[in-house]
Amino acid sequence: MSLESQITALVSAANKLTSEVANKMKGIDNKVDKATTAVDEFLKSSTSRQLYVDPINGDDGNDGTSWAKAKRTISGACTEVPDSFLGVIRLAKGEHILDRNVSVAGKVITLIGSSSDKEGYVIRGMPYLGESSAGVTFTFSTSFLMGLRGYLVAAGVTFKTLFVEDSSSPAMRAYSGSLVSSQSAHGMVLLQHSIIEVNHGPFLHQHDGGSFGTCDLRMRAVTVEKGSVGGSTYTGLRYLIDQNGEEAVPYELYGTSVELIGFSSWADAVRVNHANITSNLL
Repeated sequence: MSLESQITALVSAANKLTSEVANKMKGIDNKVDKATTAVDEFLKSSTSRQLYVDPINGDDGNDGTSWAKAKRTISGACTEVPDSFLGVIRLAKGEHILDRNVSVAGKVITLIGSSSDKEGYVIRGMPYLGESSAGVTFTFSTSFLMGLRGYLVAAGVTFKTLFVEDSSSPAMRAYSGSLVSSQSAHGMVLLQHSIIEVNHGPFLHQHDGGSFGTCDLRMRAVTVEKGSVGGSTYTGLRYLIDQNGEEAVPYELYGTSVELIGFSSWADAVRVNHANITSNLL
């Protein structure tokens, strides 16, 4: 075989090898892409939960992974969200009563209703009687317990604070009657396109008596209104934010496109020592 023939054969073999390598690389790239997608989906599913809650047709014995398998309560759904996870909880229209305290500590709990019908997606606490560490009986509300690094996010819902029908019920304290509790906690509440109806209990409290706890509140397109308590003469603590103690605890309060109804000012709605508050409302 002549030298030219040998060179031609060598070039042909090299081209064939290059083509085979390119095809192999394409196959490897496709497998890497599939593996990367699988890992991303695994990581997403392993750090978040999407759950469904239907207060009428749901059952806390369900796994909450679809409307057909919806949980009945928010508390039942939150138990399915491990620490350090994001829990996206989609709510069916109706009244969602906290049947027990709901721990948010170390989690991001997102409650989703409907921004176009937020009045139809109600979240409220349930009254019960409890004792303080000193053995004094107070009126309590079931609540969201923020704990350390707890985040409560909500969109398109109406929060209604505790309503006490029996006017002879024992007094409440800020820490006992609030819908969101910061006792022994540091957390954050972020609300948008929602309503806070303040009845007899405060929505949130800052805590510096006995233990220490704070919770930041950030709102966008939120209406804060003092609710009608009908014929009940129970005094209560009708504040957006109240305080257990008197020290100037540090926390943040921000609002954009917010509306205040039934309160003369934001200072009237926030009964807290204001010295260490970072806020655009006070």
